[in-house]
Amino acid sequence: MQALWIVCLLAVATCVAESRRPVLRAAPNAVTTGNYVVVLRRNTTTETLQEIMSRASKYSDDNMVHRYVDTVAKAFTLKLSSYSLEVLRLWPEVDYIEEEHMAYATQSGQIPWHLGRIDQRSRNLDYFYQPIATGAGVNVYIVDTGINYNHEEFENRAIYAGYDAVDAYMGLVGSDRMQGLDCEGHGTFVASLCGGKTFGSAKGVNLLSLRALDCTGSAPYSVVLDALDYIARTAPQRGRKAIVS
Repeated sequence: MQALWIVCLLAVATCVAESRRPVLRAAPNAVTTGNYVVVLRRNTTTETLQEIMSRASKYSDDNMVHRYVDTVAKAFTLKLSSYSLEVLRLWPEVDYIEEEHMAYATQSGQIPWHLGRIDQRSRNLDYFYQPIATGAGVNVYIVDTGINYNHEEFENRAIYAGYDAVDAYMGLVGSDRMQGLDCEGHGTFVASLCGGKTFGSAKGVNLLSLRALDCTGSAPYSVVLDALDYIARTAPQRGRKAIVS
């Protein structure tokens, strides 16, 4: 009989452990707020979110939900004790719980989220970026508003692709041509994420500006198609691996 009780208890303990939702801890050197972000399952409705927040606030150390979102995700933030954290981990509506930490506009010893995300498969990020290559020798075509060639982020790796679809569309000639130069800013931003020296995912790639959007950040789709057609026709002639962004 005693052996049967032990087996039953082990079965219950196993079920409880399997039903607990994961807790994503902040990186060891991160500055935490003392709060937790509770993320609900994707199919959660706004009404269910409100009901769960009301229920969860009773387990909060200060009996309140600090803030919530219901568009990009169904999630809310509150202060939890170790006991309350374990209680919420058992709720079937919860997808996961994440320890809240501070976000910064600068690198501040931690890499940005996007670099940590593409550097590893596991959900719990280690906030280190250790690529196996820099992308040197690869051409990345930035089909956008252009690139600021002289920006220090690009270390002379940003160049004109040889064609400007907006110049062609507007019939610009001579000194009026932009020749891939950014006059809006978005293309330079995209290029920095691709190959900038600070936050770029591939810090050694060549960045080729093929402007397809004008100084307002827009253009007819036919202009974009013209830019893509130019790449399809000429990229193989350069003899290098190429990516279009």
